Amino acid sequence: MIRNIISGDITDPNTHPGDIIIGMNTKLGEASAIGRPFTRTVTVVKQIDMGSVLSFEFSPGRLLHMLICHRIGRSGWVDADKYVRYCLDYLWQQHGERLYSIVQIGKGPVGQRDGADVSAIRTAMATSWLEMDLVIRPDSQEAHVATAAPPMVPFRIWDMHRGEREIRAH
Repeated sequence: MIRNIISGDITDPNTHPGDIIIGMNTKLGEASAIGRPFTRTVTVVKQIDMGSVLSFEFSPGRLLHMLICHRIGRSGWVDADKYVRYCLDYLWQQHGERLYSIVQIGKGPVGQRDGADVSAIRTAMATSWLEMDLVIRPDSQEAHVATAAPPMVPFRIWDMHRGEREIRAH
């Protein structure tokens, strides 16, 4: 459920103190903006299943959740709205007490190039049980994460076949 639509930088902890949710592809490739610092330090040895949620520590007390909702290439966004909804409802069921903000999934360069249905994806966000703020970045504003950040290591993955698994020691 989208509580508020806010303009700004989702990475700013002063205006968006909660967890960050973004869409991602099955190979963690061609990531832009927020996802790039996280994906460049992860080697994918096997394609990640559609409908999985990969979680990283973004900053102390704050997580970044990648919803694996599309593939790279033409028609890669088929059913992305269903995967987004499924992933959001998982977060609601397992971790619904946290605060969440989400980006406009499918509206970035990869989504535009590969045919994402932004309207269907936003409907999936709006009808999900998870309460979140939709953060829209003004066109003139660059989304960024400090490039000097230490390597980010995913600590948890969830998928519909194997459930939730820790993938590193805390």
